Amino acid sequence: MAALYDAHVLDTGPEEDFDDIALLASQICGTPVGLVSLVDRDRQWLKAKVGTELEAMPRDLSFCAHTITSHELLEVPDAQEDGRFADNPGVGPLGIRFYAGAPVVLDGTYSVGTVCVVDREPRVLTSPQRRALRSLARHASVQLELRRYARHAGEIADQMRQVDRMKDSFLATVSHELRTPLSTIRGYLEMLLEDDFDAETSRRFLSVMSRNSDRLLRLIDELLLLNHLLVNAIKFTQPDGEITVDSTAEGEPELLITDTGVGIAAEELPHVFDRFYRCTAAEVMAAQGPGLGLAIVKSIVEAHHGSVHVQSEPGEGTTVRLTLPR
Repeated sequence: MAALYDAHVLDTGPEEDFDDIALLASQICGTPVGLVSLVDRDRQWLKAKVGTELEAMPRDLSFCAHTITSHELLEVPDAQEDGRFADNPGVGPLGIRFYAGAPVVLDGTYSVGTVCVVDREPRVLTSPQRRALRSLARHASVQLELRRYARHAGEIADQMRQVDRMKDSFLATVSHELRTPLSTIRGYLEMLLEDDFDAETSRRFLSVMSRNSDRLLRLIDELLLLNHLLVNAIKFTQPDGEITVDSTAEGEPELLITDTGVGIAAEELPHVFDRFYRCTAAEVMAAQGPGLGLAIVKSIVEAHHGSVHVQSEPGEGTTVRLTLPR
């Protein structure tokens, strides 16, 4: 169902690509009815159709609901003689005797519908007709995949534009924060080098320079912290996963970075802050890096008299919690 819904095709209007598939299926197989059907949770919906005015039918009456249980073509030469369908209302009132359907498969895994043909007379397809029906089903799968990719590409493009805006804002802020103390330090250095100040004035200048140097070091530490933690989260989280960054100001300030990545085994957690330690997931995924990121984070946090903790569950994700004193 998730794969079908991700295609965003249910209840959409007619499209020439799918209409052509239904028409070709009917003509190649020599049947009055050709369909491109999608099997929803409780219905079979017709994306394209030739030879019928039906829009949908209950899933429990659908021949196609049987077809999607495998990746193989289903052929019913005479529904009246088939125990699965003999009592189906479509066989009596609608006169369905023959059915053949090839599954429409997404991601090479999920059968979400069929390209099928129906006749009011018993019959058997030839081998070339069966091959053609399978080929048309693959073509329908490609059409669905293209729509999925196009939509995802649009979403990714929107996200990239948002990331670019965030990056520009971030770089502007960092540039300002770095340039301000650097400009101050440079200005006082130039004055000290160019003029002969008394000892008290010189000490006052040096004091200002020292404070701005400390400010720069704190900023660089903060950037290193975020870089290492976010890079780790990105490395071990799939593209469709989620990474969140949150903070609290009550009591001691805390920063939390949570991902829905591969997670870390319980026996490995005590070692994640060891220098050069690489967990099993890093080796399996061939993740780049010498295993120093969390060790650097721990050193920086402890230098500021804070603490860092990691909680993780394999297959569910990881949370890194930084706590700093006020």
